[in-house]
Amino acid sequence: GAPATSQVGGLYQSFMDETRVAQLGTKPLMADIAAVAAIKDKSEMARFMGASQGSFGASIVGGGPYADPDTPTVNVLWLGQGGIGLPDRDYYLNDSFKPQRDAYRAYIVRTMKMIGNAAPEKAADAIMVFETDIAKVSWPIADRRDIGKINNPMSSDELAVYAPGLDWKAWFEGAGIEPQKRIIVNENTAVRDIAALYAKTPLD
Repeated sequence: GAPATSQVGGLYQSFMDETRVAQLGTKPLMADIAAVAAIKDKSEMARFMGASQGSFGASIVGGGPYADPDTPTVNVLWLGQGGIGLPDRDYYLNDSFKPQRDAYRAYIVRTMKMIGNAAPEKAADAIMVFETDIAKVSWPIADRRDIGKINNPMSSDELAVYAPGLDWKAWFEGAGIEPQKRIIVNENTAVRDIAALYAKTPLD
């Protein structure tokens, strides 16, 4: 095991200290909640989502370095669909997953109550609608495994023209990623359509 003096050891010990976790309650989360509450516009939100890459957070798109399908000895940025809290689009769209959907909505309501949202049920419904709309334009898993379909190279500039619903400059700045000559945009139509959904959805 890691020594207790290491960061991993410290993380493990703090995680296991249930009494202190219960004492602190939501307090350690509230700085993050305040940061989100302070976001004034869609560009700031895009920057915030970009910054959540590689940390605790979520974004409507996501990615990381991976071998270029055309030049496997070179790594490039792969970028793809995101924005849903359940494991796959099917969880939102198939009747067989209704129990999971109901449980997920209940979790969102609890979370909204915990952070002091004035209308937790309404907030949960809005989140479920947004994520369901994202699921509808997201690619099914079989297409996501098809290298012929997901190998869609674009530059940062081309991506901004192709999927104008998101402030990509802000998103990449938040993620600490320089403008790229070559990005493999995996589920290209999903990325475009999710960006469009983001553009028309109220910031709140």
